[in-house]
Amino acid sequence: METIEFLVITAADTNVALAKRLAAFGRLVLRFQDMAYGCAYALLGNFHLAEDAAQEAFLTAYRRLGQLRQPGAFPGWFRRIVLSQCSRLTRRFGCADVRKSRKSSWTEITGRILDHKCQKD
Repeated sequence: METIEFLVITAADTNVALAKRLAAFGRLVLRFQDMAYGCAYALLGNFHLAEDAAQEAFLTAYRRLGQLRQPGAFPGWFRRIVLSQCSRLTRRFGCADVRKSRKSSWTEITGRILDHKCQKD
């Protein structure tokens, strides 16, 4: 099994054939799709918005992969992209709309995070 560093380096290297770059990024998607969706769902509480946030995060990560200085930092870097996408969707749909879609299984801490973000907006 390839390391995350190897996959990131391969996916970002423009000297590597496109098919190999896409295959490497595809393996990154497989490794991080659960984390991306889980994180997005925890913040948004809506299945469809969480899917959208995760998908947009992967597209953003692919476009910006060349900007990542340390390939080993991919997990934290990517998580930050997911959080940014969630924030964007929260602003786009408004905090009240996102709150309506929240499930009762949300943790108290996630509610406080969302409340804090809405107070800033």
